[in-house]
Amino acid sequence: MEMREIKFRAWIPSTEYMWSWESLVRDKAHLAWLQLEPEYGEKVIMQYTGLKDKNGVEIYEGDILYKEITAGNFGSVVVQFKDARFQVSGTETNLGWIAQDAMKVIGNIHENPDLLKE
Repeated sequence: MEMREIKFRAWIPSTEYMWSWESLVRDKAHLAWLQLEPEYGEKVIMQYTGLKDKNGVEIYEGDILYKEITAGNFGSVVVQFKDARFQVSGTETNLGWIAQDAMKVIGNIHENPDLLKE
């Protein structure tokens, strides 16, 4: 059994900045800073699902995916961690059961909330 790579990213609402895993790892001071700086307030930590979309883009919690919901019916869904598994919003569908070639990351709920209004 292949182990899923464990990675995270962090959204800082007060600065509207998304810290990628690569930036956190590249400079470990960033990671310590995120943990220790209370003046930046809330931090939203999102975990990597271990899956990539049809273009090879890593899929994280909070990502908005464009996918075929039912035969011929396309729409946007949000990746959530619920009941100890990654799911897509509005369903009980395990994210791992969806064909990766049917998914495309088009944004995330923090940087692109307007995508949810469509």
